[in-house]
Amino acid sequence: MRIDSPGWGYIDRTGKVVVEPKYIRACDFKDGIARVRTFDLYNKRIDRTGRELPR
Repeated sequence: MRIDSPGWGYIDRTGKVVVEPKYIRACDFKDGIARVRTFDLYNKRIDRTGRELPR
C-alpha cells in the first residue's frame, strides 16, 4: 500500500490499514512474516501486525 505517503505499508482485504506506511521497501508476507527496509536503511522482519521480529 502506498497512497499519498512517502512510504510503504500494508492493508487487509477490506482496505483497512494494518501496518502504517513507514518503509521504503515492503515485501509480500510469507508464512506470516514480511521483510521491510526502514528509512534509515535497516532491513527488518515484521509480522502481520507490524511488530518487528528479532533476527
